[in-house]
Parts: sequence; C-alpha cells; structure tokens
Amino acid sequence: MPEVTTATLEPMRVAAIRHVGPYTETGQAFMRLFMWAGPRGLAGPDAKAIGLYRDDPATVPEAELRSDACVAVADDVEGDPAAGVEIRTVEGGDYAVARHQGPYTEIPDVYRHVFETWIPESGRTPREGPCFERYLNNPLETAPADLLTDVHIPLA
Repeated sequence: MPEVTTATLEPMRVAAIRHVGPYTETGQAFMRLFMWAGPRGLAGPDAKAIGLYRDDPATVPEAELRSDACVAVADDVEGDPAAGVEIRTVEGGDYAVARHQGPYTEIPDVYRHVFETWIPESGRTPREGPCFERYLNNPLETAPADLLTDVHIPLA
C-alpha cells in the first residue's frame, strides 16, 4: 500500500460536471469536461484534473453515487449551464494523501487502506466532505501501470 502523508490545502476553485451512477463510469463526465475545457485553454499539460467523490459506495446504492469531474480554474472562469459545467469549490483544510501508481481500478484498495488502517493508527478522524482524487498524468497517453493518482481524504 502507498505511504500516507498529511497536507493542509487551500480551497480550490474548479469547473465541474456532475456524474450520477457508478464511480467507474465517471470517465464519461471527464470526457465531456475536457471537450469543454480544451477550446478554452483549461486542459493543457499543467491542468489539475480532479475527481470529487461525494458518497460512500458502501452505504449509497451504485446508481445514486454522486461524483464531479473537475479541472482547477482561475477566478475569471465562469460556468456554462448549457454544457452542464458548474463552478464549485474544493474545500480546504487537512487531508490524508496517498499516492497510487497503477490502474484506476485499484484505487478502492487505497481508500480501504487509509480508512481501515492508516486513520485508526494515526489517531486522526475523517471529517465530513467529499474525498477527491488528483490525476497526475493523462490516461489517454499513459499506460495503466504508470498512472499516478493522489487520493485525498478530509481530516478533522
């Protein structure tokens, strides 16, 4: 399992497209988001791609899981209701952060490790709010074994 560290983050403004359904299908929302973001210059190599995961898949039916495909944006970027793009804020504060290298399908194992092992051993407690993943390389250009993802879990 990956090493877990902590970080204190500032709030982050993002453009987001909501997805409702299995988390494994959030990629569809990312495709829509980057089709919108690309022509606006928001999808370059330095773009911060983020997935916000709002529900616990252990307690919420898969068809009702809510996630947001996001890209960090500057203060002057506006939403686009016609395209389903809303401006949201990723909450700042303390987070447990675990870097995962490998396929996205293995990320649930990272969450289990943090929630079931690291948090109890660290003495920290999770806080309300969505977890998020920051995708550090492009899945269209990177082999699944080489994908890098920072998993962020909010801490009290």
